[in-house]
Amino acid sequence: MFNKAARKINLGEQNLLPFSMLSGKVDPLFCKGLYLVLFLRIFFSWSAMITYLEIFPTESSGLTTNFLLNPFDLYIKYPAYFLSGILVISGVSIFLPLNLLSSTILLVTSYSLVPMAPKLYSGADLVLTVFLGYAWVLVLVRGYPRNFLNKITYPDLIFFFLKMHLGFIYLQSGVDKLFSPYWRSGEALYIATRLPSYVPAHLQMDLPGIVFQGLSWLVIRFEILFIVLIWHSKTRNFILFTGVIFELIIFWYFSIPDFALVMLCGYIPFLKKGPPIQDFFKRSQAQIL
Repeated sequence: MFNKAARKINLGEQNLLPFSMLSGKVDPLFCKGLYLVLFLRIFFSWSAMITYLEIFPTESSGLTTNFLLNPFDLYIKYPAYFLSGILVISGVSIFLPLNLLSSTILLVTSYSLVPMAPKLYSGADLVLTVFLGYAWVLVLVRGYPRNFLNKITYPDLIFFFLKMHLGFIYLQSGVDKLFSPYWRSGEALYIATRLPSYVPAHLQMDLPGIVFQGLSWLVIRFEILFIVLIWHSKTRNFILFTGVIFELIIFWYFSIPDFALVMLCGYIPFLKKGPPIQDFFKRSQAQIL
Protein backbone atom coordinates (compact mmCIF):
# COMPACT_ATOMS: atom_id res chain seq x y z
CA MET A 1 0.00 0.00 0.00
CA PHE A 2 2.77 2.43 0.95
CA ASN A 3 4.78 1.64 -2.18
CA LYS A 4 1.77 2.17 -4.45
CA ALA A 5 1.00 5.51 -2.80
CA ALA A 6 4.61 6.60 -3.20
CA ARG A 7 4.60 5.77 -6.90
CA LYS A 8 1.46 7.83 -7.40
CA ILE A 9 2.52 10.82 -5.34
CA ASN A 10 6.23 10.65 -6.23
CA LEU A 11 7.21 12.91 -3.34
CA GLY A 12 10.24 14.87 -4.40
CA GLU A 13 11.73 12.05 -6.46
CA GLN A 14 12.02 14.21 -9.56
CA ASN A 15 13.42 17.69 -9.66
CA LEU A 16 12.13 20.70 -11.55
CA LEU A 17 13.42 20.38 -15.13
CA PRO A 18 15.32 21.83 -16.93
CA PHE A 19 17.30 22.94 -13.87
CA SER A 20 18.84 19.55 -13.05
CA MET A 21 22.34 21.02 -13.14
CA LEU A 22 21.51 23.15 -10.07
CA SER A 23 20.55 20.14 -7.96
CA GLY A 24 23.81 20.03 -6.01
CA LYS A 25 23.83 23.79 -5.37
CA VAL A 26 20.32 24.18 -4.02
CA ASP A 27 21.28 24.21 -0.33
CA PRO A 28 23.50 27.31 -0.53
CA LEU A 29 21.25 28.87 -3.17
CA PHE A 30 18.27 28.70 -0.82
CA CYS A 31 20.15 30.08 2.19
CA LYS A 32 21.94 32.85 0.30
CA GLY A 33 18.73 33.77 -1.50
CA LEU A 34 17.18 34.48 1.89
CA TYR A 35 20.26 36.45 2.97
CA LEU A 36 19.90 38.54 -0.19
CA VAL A 37 16.23 39.20 0.54
CA LEU A 38 17.11 40.34 4.07
CA PHE A 39 19.83 42.60 2.68
CA LEU A 40 17.49 44.17 0.09
CA ARG A 41 14.69 44.57 2.61
CA ILE A 42 16.85 46.56 5.01
CA PHE A 43 18.63 48.49 2.24
CA PHE A 44 15.44 49.74 0.59
CA SER A 45 13.51 50.20 3.86
CA TRP A 46 16.28 52.00 5.73
CA SER A 47 14.50 55.35 6.03
CA ALA A 48 11.18 53.70 6.88
CA MET A 49 12.78 51.64 9.63
CA ILE A 50 14.41 54.72 11.13
CA THR A 51 11.17 56.70 10.89
CA TYR A 52 9.32 53.83 12.55
CA LEU A 53 11.04 54.59 15.85
CA GLU A 54 9.98 58.24 15.63
CA ILE A 55 6.32 57.53 14.83
CA PHE A 56 5.89 54.46 17.04
CA PRO A 57 8.09 54.93 20.13
CA THR A 58 9.15 51.53 21.43
CA GLU A 59 10.61 50.75 24.80
CA SER A 60 13.53 48.43 25.26
CA SER A 61 12.59 44.86 26.13
CA GLY A 62 15.39 44.63 28.70
CA LEU A 63 18.39 42.31 28.71
CA THR A 64 16.67 39.73 30.90
CA THR A 65 13.20 39.87 29.37
CA ASN A 66 13.76 38.07 26.11
CA PHE A 67 17.21 37.08 24.87
CA LEU A 68 16.09 36.90 21.23
CA LEU A 69 14.81 40.48 21.38
CA ASN A 70 18.13 41.91 22.54
CA PRO A 71 19.10 42.88 18.97
CA PHE A 72 15.86 44.87 18.85
CA ASP A 73 17.13 46.79 21.90
CA LEU A 74 20.24 47.74 19.94
CA TYR A 75 18.04 48.77 17.02
CA ILE A 76 16.04 51.07 19.32
CA LYS A 77 19.13 52.72 20.82
CA TYR A 78 21.48 52.77 17.83
CA PRO A 79 19.36 52.20 14.71
CA ALA A 80 21.89 53.41 12.12
CA TYR A 81 24.73 51.32 13.54
CA PHE A 82 22.49 48.31 13.96
CA LEU A 83 21.16 48.39 10.39
CA SER A 84 24.64 49.02 9.02
CA GLY A 85 25.94 45.96 10.83
CA ILE A 86 23.14 43.75 9.52
CA LEU A 87 23.69 45.04 5.98
CA VAL A 88 27.36 44.13 6.19
CA ILE A 89 26.75 40.69 7.70
CA SER A 90 23.96 39.75 5.27
CA GLY A 91 25.88 41.12 2.29
CA VAL A 92 29.10 39.28 3.18
CA SER A 93 27.20 36.07 3.95
CA ILE A 94 25.97 35.96 0.35
CA PHE A 95 29.53 35.41 -0.86
CA LEU A 96 30.99 33.39 2.02
CA PRO A 97 30.52 29.63 2.43
CA LEU A 98 27.56 28.69 4.59
CA ASN A 99 28.41 28.88 8.28
CA LEU A 100 26.48 28.60 11.50
CA LEU A 101 27.66 31.94 12.92
CA SER A 102 26.26 34.24 10.23
CA SER A 103 23.17 32.06 9.85
CA THR A 104 22.45 32.40 13.59
CA ILE A 105 23.03 36.17 13.61
CA LEU A 106 20.71 36.75 10.64
CA LEU A 107 18.00 34.49 12.06
CA VAL A 108 18.02 36.20 15.47
CA THR A 109 18.11 39.63 13.83
CA SER A 110 15.19 38.87 11.54
CA TYR A 111 13.20 37.56 14.50
CA SER A 112 13.99 40.65 16.56
CA LEU A 113 12.54 42.89 13.83
CA VAL A 114 9.21 41.04 13.74
CA PRO A 115 7.58 43.42 16.31
CA MET A 116 7.48 46.20 13.72
CA ALA A 117 6.26 43.95 10.88
CA PRO A 118 2.57 44.99 11.17
CA LYS A 119 3.56 48.62 10.64
CA LEU A 120 5.92 48.21 7.68
CA TYR A 121 5.51 44.91 5.86
CA SER A 122 2.89 42.73 4.19
CA GLY A 123 3.53 39.45 5.98
CA ALA A 124 6.97 39.02 4.44
CA ASP A 125 8.84 39.70 7.67
CA LEU A 126 7.42 36.73 9.57
CA VAL A 127 7.66 34.35 6.59
CA LEU A 128 11.28 35.40 6.02
CA THR A 129 12.09 34.66 9.66
CA VAL A 130 10.51 31.20 9.43
CA PHE A 131 12.40 30.41 6.22
CA LEU A 132 15.63 31.65 7.83
CA GLY A 133 14.88 29.15 10.60
CA TYR A 134 14.80 26.36 8.02
CA ALA A 135 18.06 27.72 6.58
CA TRP A 136 19.66 27.69 10.04
CA VAL A 137 18.71 24.05 10.60
CA LEU A 138 19.90 23.23 7.08
CA VAL A 139 23.32 24.76 7.79
CA LEU A 140 23.43 22.91 11.12
CA VAL A 141 22.87 19.45 9.61
CA ARG A 142 24.67 19.81 6.26
CA GLY A 143 27.81 18.20 7.65
CA TYR A 144 26.04 15.16 9.05
CA PRO A 145 27.35 12.14 7.13
CA ARG A 146 24.57 9.79 8.12
CA ASN A 147 21.12 9.63 6.61
CA PHE A 148 17.76 9.87 8.32
CA LEU A 149 16.08 6.83 6.81
CA ASN A 150 17.85 4.73 4.20
CA LYS A 151 18.72 7.18 1.36
CA ILE A 152 16.89 10.19 2.81
CA THR A 153 19.37 12.74 4.18
CA TYR A 154 18.68 15.33 6.84
CA PRO A 155 18.70 18.21 4.31
CA ASP A 156 16.19 16.27 2.20
CA LEU A 157 13.93 15.95 5.24
CA ILE A 158 14.23 19.68 6.01
CA PHE A 159 13.35 20.57 2.44
CA PHE A 160 10.35 18.23 2.59
CA PHE A 161 8.92 20.09 5.59
CA LEU A 162 9.74 23.42 3.93
CA LYS A 163 7.78 22.40 0.84
CA MET A 164 4.86 21.39 3.04
CA HIS A 165 5.08 24.71 4.86
CA LEU A 166 5.03 26.62 1.57
CA GLY A 167 1.96 24.64 0.55
CA PHE A 168 0.16 25.41 3.80
CA ILE A 169 0.91 29.14 3.42
CA TYR A 170 -0.89 29.07 0.08
CA LEU A 171 -3.65 26.84 1.46
CA GLN A 172 -4.40 29.17 4.36
CA SER A 173 -4.47 32.17 2.03
CA GLY A 174 -6.74 30.34 -0.42
CA VAL A 175 -9.19 29.21 2.26
CA ASP A 176 -9.38 32.74 3.68
CA LYS A 177 -10.20 34.06 0.21
CA LEU A 178 -12.73 31.28 -0.37
CA PHE A 179 -14.72 32.32 2.70
CA SER A 180 -14.49 36.02 1.84
CA PRO A 181 -17.51 37.30 -0.14
CA TYR A 182 -15.36 40.14 -1.45
CA TRP A 183 -12.90 37.72 -3.02
CA ARG A 184 -15.58 35.38 -4.38
CA SER A 185 -17.26 38.33 -6.10
CA GLY A 186 -14.00 39.75 -7.41
CA GLU A 187 -14.49 43.01 -5.52
CA ALA A 188 -11.34 42.55 -3.40
CA LEU A 189 -9.15 42.16 -6.48
CA TYR A 190 -10.84 45.12 -8.16
CA ILE A 191 -10.18 47.33 -5.13
CA ALA A 192 -6.56 46.12 -4.92
CA THR A 193 -5.95 47.15 -8.53
CA ARG A 194 -7.30 50.63 -7.72
CA LEU A 195 -5.06 51.33 -4.73
CA PRO A 196 -2.23 53.70 -5.68
CA SER A 197 -0.07 52.20 -2.94
CA TYR A 198 -0.16 48.87 -4.82
CA VAL A 199 -0.79 49.62 -8.49
CA PRO A 200 0.39 52.83 -10.21
CA ALA A 201 -2.29 54.80 -12.03
CA HIS A 202 -0.90 54.01 -15.48
CA LEU A 203 -1.15 50.25 -14.79
CA GLN A 204 -4.68 50.21 -13.41
CA MET A 205 -7.01 48.15 -15.61
CA ASP A 206 -10.60 49.06 -16.43
CA LEU A 207 -12.10 45.60 -16.94
CA PRO A 208 -15.62 44.19 -16.52
CA GLY A 209 -16.50 42.83 -13.10
CA ILE A 210 -16.81 39.29 -14.46
CA VAL A 211 -13.11 39.38 -15.40
CA PHE A 212 -12.06 40.30 -11.86
CA GLN A 213 -14.33 37.58 -10.50
CA GLY A 214 -12.80 35.01 -12.85
CA LEU A 215 -9.26 36.06 -11.93
CA SER A 216 -10.14 35.90 -8.25
CA TRP A 217 -11.34 32.32 -8.60
CA LEU A 218 -8.18 31.40 -10.50
CA VAL A 219 -6.13 32.70 -7.58
CA ILE A 220 -8.28 30.82 -5.06
CA ARG A 221 -8.00 27.55 -6.98
CA PHE A 222 -4.25 27.93 -7.40
CA GLU A 223 -3.61 28.58 -3.70
CA ILE A 224 -5.84 25.74 -2.50
CA LEU A 225 -4.64 23.15 -5.02
CA PHE A 226 -0.93 24.02 -4.79
CA ILE A 227 -0.27 21.72 -1.84
CA VAL A 228 -1.94 18.83 -3.70
CA LEU A 229 -0.60 19.27 -7.23
CA ILE A 230 2.96 19.96 -6.10
CA TRP A 231 3.58 16.31 -5.25
CA HIS A 232 2.42 14.69 -8.49
CA SER A 233 5.07 14.36 -11.20
CA LYS A 234 2.58 15.18 -13.99
CA THR A 235 1.44 18.45 -12.44
CA ARG A 236 4.50 19.58 -10.47
CA ASN A 237 6.24 21.58 -13.20
CA PHE A 238 3.00 23.25 -14.28
CA ILE A 239 2.02 24.36 -10.78
CA LEU A 240 5.56 25.56 -10.04
CA PHE A 241 5.77 27.69 -13.17
CA THR A 242 2.29 29.02 -12.42
CA GLY A 243 3.44 29.91 -8.92
CA VAL A 244 6.52 31.71 -10.21
CA ILE A 245 4.37 33.76 -12.59
CA PHE A 246 1.93 34.45 -9.74
CA GLU A 247 4.71 35.78 -7.50
CA LEU A 248 6.25 37.83 -10.32
CA ILE A 249 2.86 39.53 -10.83
CA ILE A 250 2.76 40.32 -7.11
CA PHE A 251 6.34 41.64 -7.38
CA TRP A 252 5.86 43.84 -10.45
CA TYR A 253 2.19 44.70 -10.84
CA PHE A 254 1.13 44.95 -7.18
CA SER A 255 4.49 46.36 -6.04
CA ILE A 256 4.95 43.96 -3.12
CA PRO A 257 8.52 42.85 -3.83
CA ASP A 258 9.46 41.78 -0.30
CA PHE A 259 6.72 39.16 0.00
CA ALA A 260 7.16 37.91 -3.58
CA LEU A 261 10.92 37.45 -3.17
CA VAL A 262 10.51 35.52 0.07
CA MET A 263 7.96 33.20 -1.51
CA LEU A 264 10.17 32.71 -4.59
CA CYS A 265 12.95 31.57 -2.25
CA GLY A 266 10.53 28.90 -1.07
CA TYR A 267 10.50 27.52 -4.62
CA ILE A 268 14.28 26.96 -4.66
CA PRO A 269 14.15 23.56 -2.86
CA PHE A 270 12.09 22.20 -5.78
CA LEU A 271 15.18 22.60 -8.00
CA LYS A 272 16.87 19.81 -6.06
CA LYS A 273 16.44 16.20 -7.03
CA GLY A 274 15.10 14.41 -4.00
CA PRO A 275 15.72 10.83 -2.84
CA PRO A 276 13.52 7.90 -3.87
CA ILE A 277 10.77 8.39 -1.31
CA GLN A 278 9.64 4.81 -1.97
CA ASP A 279 12.53 3.76 0.28
CA PHE A 280 11.01 5.79 3.09
CA PHE A 281 7.66 4.03 2.66
CA LYS A 282 9.36 0.62 2.49
CA ARG A 283 11.23 1.28 5.71
CA SER A 284 8.10 2.61 7.41
CA GLN A 285 6.06 -0.37 6.23
CA ALA A 286 8.70 -2.79 7.51
CA GLN A 287 8.67 -1.13 10.94
CA ILE A 288 4.86 -1.20 11.11
CA LEU A 289 4.66 -4.85 10.12
